[in-house]
Order: sequence, then C-alpha cells, then structure tokens
Amino acid sequence: MTVAAAILAGGRGRRLGGIDKGLLAVGGEPIALRQLRVLTPLVAERMIVAGHIEPYRDFDARLVVDLHPGAGPLAGLEAALSVCTMEHLVVFACDMPFVDAQLVTALRDAPRAEAVVARLDGKAQPLAARYSRAILPRVQRRLQRDKLRLLDLVAELDPQWIDYPAGTRALYNVNTPEELARAEEMVAGARS
Repeated sequence: MTVAAAILAGGRGRRLGGIDKGLLAVGGEPIALRQLRVLTPLVAERMIVAGHIEPYRDFDARLVVDLHPGAGPLAGLEAALSVCTMEHLVVFACDMPFVDAQLVTALRDAPRAEAVVARLDGKAQPLAARYSRAILPRVQRRLQRDKLRLLDLVAELDPQWIDYPAGTRALYNVNTPEELARAEEMVAGARS
C-alpha cells in the first residue's frame, strides 16, 4: 500500500527544558532526522507537523503548520490529514528515536482500516499508527468540541491492532532527561 507519513513535532518537551523533542539529538542526530532516514524509502510522502516549522527548514520533508497550537496531537493529526495526498497516513510522535523499517512496514502493509495502531504490552500507541484520510471530518468535529484525547478517537474508530511486547525498541520514546540518557546508552550499545 502506498502511504504518506507524518512526524508530529508540535509539543514542547517541558520535562526536557522546553526543547522541541524532534530536535533532540540521539546518537548525534536529531530524532526527527533519524525518523525521516527510515521513512524515506518506505513512504511516498513525508511531512513534519509543528507549531513552529522554522527549525525543520533543512529537513527533507514537507513542513505543515499545526492549525491549533496547544491542542495536542489530535490537532497535529488534523493538519497532516488535511494536506495528505495519499489515502492513508502513517503517524509517529517526534520523540521516538528508534522507529525502524519493520514497524513502518507493519503499519503501512496492514489491511485497509480506518486506523491501525501499535500496542506496546497491551497499551495503545496512537502516535505509532496508520490513519485513513477519511477520518478527517471526525477529527475536526472532536477538535471543535474540545475533545482532544487521541485515545478516545482511536476507540471510536475500532482500530486494527498490531501487538508488540514490552521493551520493543522501535516504540521507545523520550520524555525525560533519564529517558534521553537511556536512548544514548541504547545507541552506544548497538555500536559496540
């Protein structure tokens, strides 16, 4: 299946000193750039959605401005779906430094559904997912009603699940200085 991909980079890492998490370096490379390197051969279109796109100007992706800054990942999903030219959109949070080809292809190649969502040890990962462009009106209605929880949207869509065991490296995310340090350790361990 031919899909587009979006990296949602709208949030500020409050627990990381306010830095945009997509620009955090892991293994000497910004997380969003690591993700783009994996996505490029696997998807037809790549985009980064952010409230402030200027820091991403040199990245090889379409830059999309978040239309509702502060409304969370649901707003980022709306922005990406609004400009997406493909029928399906694979979405990743910008704080996942180890997104790999296996995860991307599992989401991309799953049977057609309104949503295909990774589950890590039974817990939904709505920012490691594929969404149909047809859900855009529902996303917009939820935003208009200030119902911003992405997990609530996922529940409404009756998604197809792809289950992963606890500790799956591709679904690791960075929200704290400790998690960033652990990501660096993981990179160092992979090199040795």
